[in-house]
Amino acid sequence: MMLHCPPLILGGFNLSRFEKDGQGPGVDGIIISSYSGEASEGRYGLSWDFNPDREVIRKQCTRGPVLMPCETIEKKIKRFLSAPD
Repeated sequence: MMLHCPPLILGGFNLSRFEKDGQGPGVDGIIISSYSGEASEGRYGLSWDFNPDREVIRKQCTRGPVLMPCETIEKKIKRFLSAPD
């Protein structure tokens, strides 16, 4: 069984913030190296899309541990993005 969480969409995410907080090693080792894409590492899968013109970033867990609720994964993503809960 695969976990598929709803997307997390954050506004006010400008290019400077994306370069500082949105790239590099991501949630549980997933590397974010472009404005959009999909990647997986271990038990996790993640898709993302950054729109610099609208200053919006969308990240979505597409695969995760079955016993881990989406809310827990969302908190990990927010922590990675330095976003308040």
